Amino acid sequence: MPVFAAQDGDVMFAGETESGFAISIDHRAHGWATHYAHLSRLFVTPRDLQKNRKRQQRVRTGDVIGYAAKSPIEIRFELWQWTDDHGFVAVDPIAQFGAWATPLAHAPPIPDKQAA
Repeated sequence: MPVFAAQDGDVMFAGETESGFAISIDHRAHGWATHYAHLSRLFVTPRDLQKNRKRQQRVRTGDVIGYAAKSPIEIRFELWQWTDDHGFVAVDPIAQFGAWATPLAHAPPIPDKQAA
């Protein structure tokens, strides 16, 4: 099952953890970061923020960034908000998803492959 980037951003971390692969995406221009864990596969370049200072990989809203673990299908999703006092802090994502989904409702339709 594919896992999609929730918003445009830069990959802060992508690599293997004890519970599978994980990806963290920085949306700091908007004050947010998203974290995806328990993935079975990555479709972004592995990156360790502490060791790898090269240019960050950019992802766009809706890009497939990995696959969820197959058995059982499980993914851990976290939304982090930037604070000046504590850096990124985990928050409840439900309210923010409503704001993020509104522009997607007005996006142009995806073309039908058979029509091309």
